[in-house]
Amino acid sequence: MTFTKLALLSLSGLLLSSCAFIFHESESAADTVDFGSTGREVPPGLTPSGPLRCQGNDEFRVVGLYITGDGPGVLAQENCDLWIENSVIDVRGVALRVDGNGDVILSGSKLYGTDAAFVINGNGDLRTSGSTFEGRREIVGNGELHDDGGNIFNN
Repeated sequence: MTFTKLALLSLSGLLLSSCAFIFHESESAADTVDFGSTGREVPPGLTPSGPLRCQGNDEFRVVGLYITGDGPGVLAQENCDLWIENSVIDVRGVALRVDGNGDVILSGSKLYGTDAAFVINGNGDLRTSGSTFEGRREIVGNGELHDDGGNIFNN
């Protein structure tokens, strides 16, 4: 498993910029998740993980995670840029919440939310391809869903 994260850059206590990068690849999968999961087994080849928060000017790239627990499973706020690939977000609550000017690119992933697959608020954007969504979908404000094809939307 590879995990890389670039730390926050600051000068004299003044935050000048932040850049975070997460890259996960799984070498082996666990059998079950024991931290508030929805009770399903971890899909083969994925690494179990808890909720993910991206905020401010963070940039994250996530590959091969099984995100579970109480929602939101992923929260992208403010000016966050987030790429999620080949992952599963399976939570009690909202699977993906995009607030403010958050931008999320989702490919080859599955989102299961007992309350909603995704909620986009404000000016947030979700661009998706080859992904499956189980649960309600909600867009509030000027947010947009960009369907680049190959997606399955179920309620």
